[in-house]
Amino acid sequence: MWKPTRLLALCLAAALLIAAAVWGAARLLHDPVDDCLDAGGSWNYDVEDCSFTENYETPR
Repeated sequence: MWKPTRLLALCLAAALLIAAAVWGAARLLHDPVDDCLDAGGSWNYDVEDCSFTENYETPR
C-alpha cells in the first residue's frame, strides 16, 4: 500500500512542476506591446499603455 501512494505523490509533483514550467514560459513570452499592435492599437512608450483612439509615434 505504501508504493502506490508514493507513486501517486511523485506523479502529482511532476505534473505540478510541468504546469509551473509551462505557465512560467508563457509569462516570459508575453509581450504587451506586440499584443496591442496586433489588435490594431497604438502603444504609448512613455506611459506603457495601449490606446485605440490615439496614434502614438514609435520612438527612434
